Amino acid sequence: MVLTNFGDGAFSQGIVAESFNFAAVDKAPIVFVCENNGYAISMPVQRQTGADYLAGRSIGYGIPSMRVDGNDVLAMIVATTDAVERARKGEGPTLLEAVTYRMSLHTTADDPKVYRNEEEVEYWKTRCPLARFEIYLKNKNLLDEAAIERTAAECEQEVIEGRERFRGRATANPREVFDSMYEKLSPELEDQKREYLSKLDRKNEEGH
Repeated sequence: MVLTNFGDGAFSQGIVAESFNFAAVDKAPIVFVCENNGYAISMPVQRQTGADYLAGRSIGYGIPSMRVDGNDVLAMIVATTDAVERARKGEGPTLLEAVTYRMSLHTTADDPKVYRNEEEVEYWKTRCPLARFEIYLKNKNLLDEAAIERTAAECEQEVIEGRERFRGRATANPREVFDSMYEKLSPELEDQKREYLSKLDRKNEEGH
């Protein structure tokens, strides 16, 4: 079986509709997980669709769906487990809409302050899935401060080690970016490659 993730913005793409239709007709063992964080970069979901919630859009394809609190770890585990079991029993695809929020930038070129306000961000800070799950585990006496500090330190170290391994890899050659795309490039891609290489040459001449 397959589990695939996509964002709310992807729901506006035709490929999602096509995928739903093929999966439903063939009863494909797929769990579609839509991570609805409210924005397709800067486009709010209310301007992407007239539907009250995205999960309901799968009904027209004959695919059952569920809208889940995407910031609730346990809710997501339960919903995903149910969907996976359906797929493995040959009952076809399921759509899960995980309602969540993007706390940080979409990309390093993004400025979310342009399209959303701080009050909205502050509200979602209180719904942080890590903080909520931490509180749950504390209340169950399964976690204490020492364990929290140890886990944070281990995670930080793992990130640092991963960063250093990445930096130790061979530097990519930007001139090779088209080389492994296709055995033979189409005329359109050949034009793009020439234009791209020409821009690289100009940058090199300018000393960038």
